Amino acid sequence: MTSLPELPYSSKPYPGYQQFEDLAPPVNLVCALLPTFTLSDTNSFNPAFQNSYDGTGEFDRYPEEFEGGTILVLRGETMTVPEYLQTKEDKKNKKKKSAAEKQKEKEKRKAEREKLKELKKKEKEKAKLLKKLEAKLGKTYNFSKVSPYYEEMKEIMKEYETEWANIDEKQNVNEDPYMEWISLDKFAEAHQELRLAVDELMRVEFELLRKALAEDRRKKYKPQKKKKQKKKKGKRGKKKKQPKDLTADRTIESLYHELKDYGLIKEMPRANLDEHVGEYNLSAYEKRMIYMQDPPPGHGEIKSVIREAIIGMGPLDVSKAKSILIAGAPNSGKQFLVQAIASEVGAIVFDISPENVVQFEANMKYFLHLINKMSRALQPTILYINQCERLFWKKVPKDQTDIKPRLLGKYIIKQIVKPIKKEDKVLVLGISNEPFKAKLGKMKKCFERIIIVPRADYGTTFQIHRVLAMKKYGLPRDFDFSAVSMVTKGYASSVVYNNLNATLGIERRMKFPIKPLKAQELIEGYFNREEPKFPITDDEFAKYIKFYTKANKLAKQRVKFMKEQEKLKAKEKPKGKK
Repeated sequence: MTSLPELPYSSKPYPGYQQFEDLAPPVNLVCALLPTFTLSDTNSFNPAFQNSYDGTGEFDRYPEEFEGGTILVLRGETMTVPEYLQTKEDKKNKKKKSAAEKQKEKEKRKAEREKLKELKKKEKEKAKLLKKLEAKLGKTYNFSKVSPYYEEMKEIMKEYETEWANIDEKQNVNEDPYMEWISLDKFAEAHQELRLAVDELMRVEFELLRKALAEDRRKKYKPQKKKKQKKKKGKRGKKKKQPKDLTADRTIESLYHELKDYGLIKEMPRANLDEHVGEYNLSAYEKRMIYMQDPPPGHGEIKSVIREAIIGMGPLDVSKAKSILIAGAPNSGKQFLVQAIASEVGAIVFDISPENVVQFEANMKYFLHLINKMSRALQPTILYINQCERLFWKKVPKDQTDIKPRLLGKYIIKQIVKPIKKEDKVLVLGISNEPFKAKLGKMKKCFERIIIVPRADYGTTFQIHRVLAMKKYGLPRDFDFSAVSMVTKGYASSVVYNNLNATLGIERRMKFPIKPLKAQELIEGYFNREEPKFPITDDEFAKYIKFYTKANKLAKQRVKFMKEQEKLKAKEKPKGKK
């Protein structure tokens, strides 16, 4: 049997490849390397075609692009000669089957389909019963089932061990990209582009060989039929009408500049969430178990609470909160947390506070379309609302009527928060000084997660003083902040920072060898001002705790559970002596 003829591919470099040198990669890479890439691949393919022809006297079907194309042939994952002959034999036997045999097979397949339908029905019924139980008793978890994210987490851990384990990200403060990894990604993209071109050339060669074989056997040449990719069956139902794109004729760049001109794009300074200093809420366990309370997280826990809520804003395809409310007293660090969240996820911040929205009063439809479209186009994005309680104020103050604070409140739940899908890297983030002045029901509907910034206790105040003061050059390392922290317990970190800057200036630090620093000097700095600031009182902080308890679903469930436990204990009669 004669060997197959080789097609005339030149081994010389592509004569016009120099013209692509000035183009940006990966375009120049694709254009310059295409001839040499195809040459190496055709050398690998000819033996594959030869083996198929020697074993069967025919050519197997060439795999389609969606099946893998040339990659399957190179890996040797196409049908072997025995497999090809077996499938051919099966097709012949299928044609020879009688009508009765075909009918039996048809009935068998039908019975299998009915069994599957019954199993699906049973699963649906179980799911309905589980939902009813969860509605009565609360959500339950089946730990016997393996989580769908388990395999994904395993791959991520492997990636971390191979790539990230030996990299110290603490030194990369500005989060500069690693150019070596970017180059590898670009090479992978170029490889994919080249693969499509190679795939096309290999199909041409394959059809030429089939045509030559047909001519040798004096048969009519029939080109290979294209195999169609099977579409996944979706859920049946009425198709929702897609909203009309009001800016279909506009580019993303022009819309971005328009948002910037309106003042809706907010530039946030970079901040690190790890810089948030604080102590853990050590009394939380007793409050939950003994006093049936559900206290908010301490300053030391806020970092982990926030990171858990925004993990879905990163590359992982995991569920996340659509909206988060950060509430707390004035100067408690809410703005810093917003800056840290934006820096953590690398998000573009859209400021949709009432003072920015009022200019769209006559055309809210266009504003909502613009925000929804651009937040998806530029994701990850944060839709930031300053003093968000204004959207749902019970009563609007007279000095705030000009900005119409409740204008956005009519639309935000149904037209901004609700349309955010699981895969969208979009977050509605609001901060509030007085959340208890808003309508509770609407605040709960608007914000899925509510985080209260707690009042600084002694441990947190001590840490804030120590961390911030130790940055001042010349201050003794063994200075005792215990007395200062006890007196100034409850002051926010921003107030402490401003006081330290005002008290420990360069001139004062130069006098440390002559006049050592005393605790009284730092304490007096808080009060010897034109406008002295004082920590939040117990009564004021109680308002935030009351709001948090009412708004927090878990707190309500905990109280309900504890009351039921008490009723069960009361019903149990004490056992008498025999």
